[in-house]
Amino acid sequence: MTVRTSFAKSLPPVFWVVFLTVLGATSSWASPTEVTVFPDSAMVRGETSSPVIRQDNRIFTELILPAQADPETLNISLNNEQPVSVTDMAFERAEPLETHQVAVLKEKLEGLLREKETLQISIKSAEKSAAFWENQAGFQAAQLAEMERISRTIASNLQQIYSGILEIRHELDQVNEDINDLERRIEQITGPESRVWKVTVFVDVPEGKQELKIAYSYILRNSGWKSFYRVEAWPGDENVRFTWQAEVWQSSGTDWDEVQLTLATLEPQREIVPRPIPDWVIAPRENFFPMARTMDALATSPEAAPVLERVGTFSQWNIGKQNLAAGDTPRFKIQEQDWPADFTHLVRPSISDQAFIRAKVQFDEARDLPRGEAMFLLDGALLGKRPLRLVGTGETMYFGHDPFVRATLVTREKKSGVRGIFANKQTYLWDFVVNIENNQLYPVRVRLEEPRPILRDERIKVSYDFRPEPDEQTENLFIWNLAMEPGQSKEVNLNISMEAPEDMDIDWGWRR
Repeated sequence: MTVRTSFAKSLPPVFWVVFLTVLGATSSWASPTEVTVFPDSAMVRGETSSPVIRQDNRIFTELILPAQADPETLNISLNNEQPVSVTDMAFERAEPLETHQVAVLKEKLEGLLREKETLQISIKSAEKSAAFWENQAGFQAAQLAEMERISRTIASNLQQIYSGILEIRHELDQVNEDINDLERRIEQITGPESRVWKVTVFVDVPEGKQELKIAYSYILRNSGWKSFYRVEAWPGDENVRFTWQAEVWQSSGTDWDEVQLTLATLEPQREIVPRPIPDWVIAPRENFFPMARTMDALATSPEAAPVLERVGTFSQWNIGKQNLAAGDTPRFKIQEQDWPADFTHLVRPSISDQAFIRAKVQFDEARDLPRGEAMFLLDGALLGKRPLRLVGTGETMYFGHDPFVRATLVTREKKSGVRGIFANKQTYLWDFVVNIENNQLYPVRVRLEEPRPILRDERIKVSYDFRPEPDEQTENLFIWNLAMEPGQSKEVNLNISMEAPEDMDIDWGWRR
């Protein structure tokens, strides 16, 4: 039998290991056996045996859920040889059993708080002493020598007191820092909410039944995982070495041992009540200024189009049985592969003489890797970090620029106002040459991209003279694909000529 509750959701985080509480009996712990971790929550599953309690003509058993458990997501199955049914459930907050790890940290915290109080008292005492000696500055003695002695005494004592106050304040700052660190560590382990959920499960059981076998599952908040990638390019070997690690955390207040751990990209939808169908209203469109309606207004409009949600279409990775200490953030290796890659050096000499290394990778089947921080390397040297998200059967990645490959654009001629053989025409001429050099120790493929003029008026005419001709043309680009041996240089000539009516006011664009 499976029962799903509908109580209000809890606020805070974490995977609290479920343990058993019985009135008048010793509490026992029941660790989860299987956990599916989502980016910001987790599904915890486990089994336990719970004594049957008979009290005030009612029969029930009790479970303790972690403080961060969402009671609305609790599922219970009573797997017993004899028929057992659930008649009701009740939830209430209760003080948790404190683990040894948390107790030790709290003891240290109490010691630091006492030390802080002592230091604050010392500062106040020193400040009182300083005030006393400052008040003596107005004392008048009959002899000059006596005045000088008193002045030296006041100055010496004040110097010692103020130096002592500075030392104590420095020590107090360190104690405050240690207190903050301990408080953060305790919260990492237990989560911001410390009171657990006590679940009372009222049951109907055969006479003489003393114990129930319970399988349970629930969602825990503020636990999760995120991806970290290492992408290392080796252009000379036409290879990209890819490593994927997942950083996982849980703040349940207790360590998990030998838990079957699965990582998933998306928490499945768990709605138990269907959504209402919005009214389908057909009416004349109202006049309004588009910029006056914000994106927030569109998102919350009652007439906004429904959004399709695909339930159950998420990726997950089973990483086997793992140990995961509360509050820690270990990293587990998910994948390490060598990807054959098609490397090219992309040059855009009209913008810069730099050659950017581009790797195109094709996969045998579609990939769906969640967004994460990636560390990019080239030939073993770190380039930097940037976000990475892989979806589909292919990906194009960049690995910075190669200082040993350059493409320089030289302007041989650029002029306007020259008349052609036809009267009443204005002309503009661009004459460029691109010099490409490969000073690498291995052959490279160079992709040269130059802008193609986009004409916004049919009266403007253009003619081209290229040596060699481009391999590809798009609406806005001319593209050359060049194979270059080590130490080789190549030259590409571009001659672009335009003409337009003499009376047309033309913007010749950024290349003028």
